[in-house]
Amino acid sequence: DGRLTRPGKEGQWITNDQSLKDVQRLRAEVDAIIVGAGTLKKDDPSLTIRETKLLKKRNKQPKRVVLTRKSKLSKASKIFTDQFKDNTLIYSNKSLKAVLKDLAKRHQCNSVMIEGGGRLIGDAFKRELVDELCLYYAPIICGENCKPLADAALNASKSLSEISLKAFGDNYRIRGLVAKE
Repeated sequence: DGRLTRPGKEGQWITNDQSLKDVQRLRAEVDAIIVGAGTLKKDDPSLTIRETKLLKKRNKQPKRVVLTRKSKLSKASKIFTDQFKDNTLIYSNKSLKAVLKDLAKRHQCNSVMIEGGGRLIGDAFKRELVDELCLYYAPIICGENCKPLADAALNASKSLSEISLKAFGDNYRIRGLVAKE
């Protein structure tokens, strides 16, 4: 139904293990992974590559980036307490475009992945900062109390080109380039 999360306390994952492993492969393709403070609070993600083979090929974890409008983030979050805590960057009250410029200039991050919630994804689309979309579809109806994919008003619908569709059991990955206006 186009939702990003499950209701309340039903668990974090919508997709199956095969899809989650594919996300690990995608993480190995990027220099940084971006989430918003809401995703950090709700999911407490690690934002790391956990597949040993993939990590050996890269030899380093992607930067973990959190965007927040307030500077209050839980110090107990995994990204502040695990062995990769020094690989975490926090941006407070910065536009997504400014963050992307800073990541490229100061941290040599030229390929980033947004794993954030609907607000962050919607903002990225609205500002035309998305080059490629990778969407996982699972046969679960989450309902109206869950965040939609792009929780922001878009100026117009977006088209994809060079689309690929791949099955992971009963899940599907749709990947394509986002057409620019």
